[in-house]
Amino acid sequence: MSSEQHAESILDETVPSAYLRHGDAAKEQPEPAFPELIHHAEKRDQPSAQTTSSGSGTVVSPAARAGPKESDNEKSNQRASSESSGGSSPSSPPPLQLARSDTLNRQTSVDSYGNTYPEGGLRAWLVVYGSFSGMTASFGLMNTIGTYQAYLSTHQLSHLDESTIGWIFSIYTFMAFFCGVQIGPVFDAKGPRLLVLAGTLCMVGGTLGIAESTELWHFILSFSLAAGLGTSLIFTPAIGSIAHFFLIRRASATGLATTGGSIGGIIFPLMLQRLFPHVGFRWATRILAFIFLFQLIVANILIRSRLPPPPKGSPATSMWPDWRIFKNLTFCLTTAGTFFVEWALFVPLTYITSYSIAHGISPSFSYQLLAVL
Repeated sequence: MSSEQHAESILDETVPSAYLRHGDAAKEQPEPAFPELIHHAEKRDQPSAQTTSSGSGTVVSPAARAGPKESDNEKSNQRASSESSGGSSPSSPPPLQLARSDTLNRQTSVDSYGNTYPEGGLRAWLVVYGSFSGMTASFGLMNTIGTYQAYLSTHQLSHLDESTIGWIFSIYTFMAFFCGVQIGPVFDAKGPRLLVLAGTLCMVGGTLGIAESTELWHFILSFSLAAGLGTSLIFTPAIGSIAHFFLIRRASATGLATTGGSIGGIIFPLMLQRLFPHVGFRWATRILAFIFLFQLIVANILIRSRLPPPPKGSPATSMWPDWRIFKNLTFCLTTAGTFFVEWALFVPLTYITSYSIAHGISPSFSYQLLAVL
């Protein structure tokens, strides 16, 4: 029997039975893909044309009747699927992977060294709140130095001139910022835990010492050295810890945390103005110390770091300043600009209250000027 006759016998036995399931109208339709049936009849011994034996002859399986076009389509679909899963076509990833990638970009970011940053989440925002609490205490005291300068120049240290009293606050500001040169590398190598704890002891102890001070050297020890060192030990890790959780949103998170200093600079001068005449200098300063203690306990609990420590032997493991950073001209100019900004900032913060009193403004409004500034 020739191949054509064999194919015709296959049609007679298989195709009409399929058409009859769709009614008489199906019989009037042209026979489907007759050349393909001939092709499969000629290739029936190959694996792609699967056949089964029955009592009335050889029946071609539906996969065989589908023809080579559908097989080619299946192969092309499999190739497309494998390319999508294998990543060989990055321009058109599957929708699930694309959505997953978009979510990843919104929640995390990666720097040039391969470090990942969550850019948010409960733990990250708790660190921001801990930094906010720590800087409310540290920068709050720094923004209150004008109140203490005006009070000391008219009470405990009234027998000294303004230039001598100014040494207390000049040394305090120097300690608060200059110590960060050493505290920064220690934070990078060891983390913030011990630094914030030591800062809490120095700052609370120094504030309690201010309450008991009566002489110039008392204030230099308690205010300038102890409280100044405590301020640096707290706000340097507070700012550095935020950088462990934020990269793209780092400026926003840091700005939010540093508003604590502004809030402290408003509340504490007004609070001291009210407390000095009612409870005296000693208890007013003690109350301030207790407020600092509460805020710094929150800072000790919440301030954390998350980036892995630097590998042993790398320059980052050294707890000494790396002066090679000054080879970068951009860094040097930025540092110089910040230096002059701070220089211009703390002169009015220190003397605006006493200057206003000396020029006939009422003491109550002179203390309020510091909060307004």
